[in-house]
Amino acid sequence: MKNPVRFPIFALISTFVLWMIYFLVVRCVSQGDWVKSGQFGDSFGALNTLFTGWAFVVVLATLYQQSKQIAETKSDVEKEHKLQEQTMAFVKDQADALASVARLNALTARIEAYHVQIEDMKASKNLHLVAKLVEERRDLLLKLDEVLKLNGDR
Repeated sequence: MKNPVRFPIFALISTFVLWMIYFLVVRCVSQGDWVKSGQFGDSFGALNTLFTGWAFVVVLATLYQQSKQIAETKSDVEKEHKLQEQTMAFVKDQADALASVARLNALTARIEAYHVQIEDMKASKNLHLVAKLVEERRDLLLKLDEVLKLNGDR
């Protein structure tokens, strides 16, 4: 990247040198006669036009620089927007994975609870209730298999 301070310093020094050259030329031509120097100075109205032209060029250069910066900023914003969309997709995937894990944990906990109840009921010899709990546990195991298949486990 170019040093942004060099151009204004160069422009100031160049302008000062040109002004000194102009002053020396006026002094040599007029040789102390102010009327003659006034006429000579009036003949250099083009010098005023030169400085006005330089100012206009500087304004155009500034506009060009600003348009480049705006385009760069727009590009950066578009890249940031794409990254934000990707991040949101990753967060959604992560939330889905966490929901699946929560379902798996809930099913596993329910199956374990049925297992404990079945063991307790076997000791009480309540075979009808044991059969019902075994059936419900089997249904939960089937749901667990479905969830595992949906999440890629075979």
